[in-house]
Amino acid sequence: MFITYTHVDDIKAPAKKRQVHLYQNRRRKEIKAASTALSKNHAAKPGEADAVSWPSHKFPMALQADLLFEGIILLMWSSFPPSLKQSSHAERDQVFMGIRGAVMSKLHARLSVPQLCSDDFNRGLDDNVEIHCEGLRQMVKLRGGLAANDVQPQTKYSITACVHLIHHNETVMTGLTGEGSAEMMVDLAILRRGLSPKMNMTPNNKIVYPAHPFSPELCKTIATLPKGFEDMALKQVLSVQVIDLLHRLTRTIERGPAEFPKDTSIAVEMMRLSMEPEANIVEKGVILLTFVFARFLSDKATKGSSSPQSMRTDDAIKEPVGRWARFAFGIQKEVDSDFIAWTTFVLWLACEDYGYSEKEQDELVDRLARTQPTMKNKDRLSSVVTKYFFHQSLEQDLDMFWKSLMTKS
Repeated sequence: MFITYTHVDDIKAPAKKRQVHLYQNRRRKEIKAASTALSKNHAAKPGEADAVSWPSHKFPMALQADLLFEGIILLMWSSFPPSLKQSSHAERDQVFMGIRGAVMSKLHARLSVPQLCSDDFNRGLDDNVEIHCEGLRQMVKLRGGLAANDVQPQTKYSITACVHLIHHNETVMTGLTGEGSAEMMVDLAILRRGLSPKMNMTPNNKIVYPAHPFSPELCKTIATLPKGFEDMALKQVLSVQVIDLLHRLTRTIERGPAEFPKDTSIAVEMMRLSMEPEANIVEKGVILLTFVFARFLSDKATKGSSSPQSMRTDDAIKEPVGRWARFAFGIQKEVDSDFIAWTTFVLWLACEDYGYSEKEQDELVDRLARTQPTMKNKDRLSSVVTKYFFHQSLEQDLDMFWKSLMTKS
């Protein structure tokens, strides 16, 4: 399913390179004329004065659609031998996570290079766009159609070709398909290329740990982190990638407790770094715990709403959460004792969500009470927990956690 890309500058034959540029220029003129006419037609209709102009849109590649991404993984799984398919549920989960990580790294490497000639050139010459659209249509159809599925807007657009907003913010599906769909996809692909930076971007997957003296930019980033993570960064426990991830998550939580699911790129980067073999055990714990915290905070803020929660995500991290709950007190020599206290609080919050019993929650609290009796002081506990990620909406949960500590001898 992956498209083989060729950079324009890598085309050695002058005649071929000229052919590519001529084709792209011709397509831009054709699509610009069609887009302008379409925009005028929409604006001329009563009640649609605020219709979105097509040239203002960027086109995300169809490979980024959740359903198609899932289809790639299932297609890869189907090629595995029968002996592996009959493995246990835990083994299958591990294999799926490995496949997902491999696919994600390949997508990241390919999609981070914007100036690629076949992105537009091949899409205009062959049926790549329509193949992607047809795959999405079939997957949605198997799941009961658009009405029965809460699919992402890009998937709806890829299936129906045209989406525009009218003045009262209702989404109207015009239902164009076939050649119109392919033409519109090519149109937006060309427009997206026009907005791409001229210099190539290459993925930076190598884990890099900061060294003194820190750069001014890194110092500014570290200064935005919660005090506990700032101290860990200054001690060079965290890599530059994890520091940047914590910075982004800090800004997201500051905007509101329910903001975390809206920026899916943070969760994707968390998943990638958590599977990075060069990352140390402390970093992987930080990534897991911050994800669990942000997810709990978001779920608490949206409790009672109709927003769907991913059970697959819960299942995927259930085992790592349990493993970290058993392992956390074993790294006290590598991290500050305050981090262990915050870790216990986060795991205590999340135990119920990930299928752990009250007994296991109680064991976590008991271990903290035995190893750090000073945490029974409420002011001390509050000052420690708030050094890391915390939100005022969790004050009641913190009070319950403190009361649980007080019951321990």
